[in-house]
Amino acid sequence: MEHPLLMIITALIILMTLHGKKMKVLNIKIILSALIIIIFLVTHSFAQFNVYPKVTRMALDSYKGNGFFTLANTGKKEVTIVIQVENQWSNKIDDGKKEWLKVQTKEIVLKPEEKKNISYQVNMNKDMDGEVMAMVYFSKKMEKKKGITLHARTGCPVYAYRKGTEKIQASMSEIKIKKAEKGTYHFSMDITNKGNNYIFPRVYLILDNMKNEGITYSAFSQIIPVAPGEERTYSLPWESKDFKGTLKGKVIVLYNLKNVNKRMNRTFDLIIDENGEMRHE
Repeated sequence: MEHPLLMIITALIILMTLHGKKMKVLNIKIILSALIIIIFLVTHSFAQFNVYPKVTRMALDSYKGNGFFTLANTGKKEVTIVIQVENQWSNKIDDGKKEWLKVQTKEIVLKPEEKKNISYQVNMNKDMDGEVMAMVYFSKKMEKKKGITLHARTGCPVYAYRKGTEKIQASMSEIKIKKAEKGTYHFSMDITNKGNNYIFPRVYLILDNMKNEGITYSAFSQIIPVAPGEERTYSLPWESKDFKGTLKGKVIVLYNLKNVNKRMNRTFDLIIDENGEMRHE
């Protein structure tokens, strides 16, 4: 079936029909089985090829470089892969907006279980003193038909910078603490990239009840890239479980580039009284 949306609609119609007959008990196993089949069919209609590496970061000795992606057809039918490049620019890095990454071809045909390498070239502007990033998208070419055609793209970022030009610097705002429903607290902070290279911060939250019982709670964020000049908000939740008292809190941010490791810290006191009211210092 070419249209995953039609499969989903068909399954929903079947379930609505069963419910319309006023069945006393709607069998949960039937619903789960139908959903599993839908997911299986949709996944296999999309995932007919693999591409790697998923992420590439190039440290260039000069202004030029090259690399390649490997595409593999994992299906039993011939597949045509469409390749698109979307450059993401920063005015601080590349005012000329030159097309610095070019892929060998925009379309490739793979036979069942066939693998091919697709090369690309990097040609940065000579006045670029930081890091640039482009997303290379791969998608299965679909036949044009009436109605809605769904297809998925696989995006692989390519980062590039010249050695010796990198500046790794960031700042972190004060910690903001907000109480949500059911005793959950959200700890948020803004991280600003003040350098000219992408940074990939990981944020750690540590809460200690100071009763010689070790760390009360710890958590860490996903690694999300922050572009040069960009500010990004990170948030970590904590379920208090009706905790009352004082906690010593610390937020640690780690970010690096190759052998350059950097760290930022913020400490605070979180006080929760017997009425559940919160304040932090």
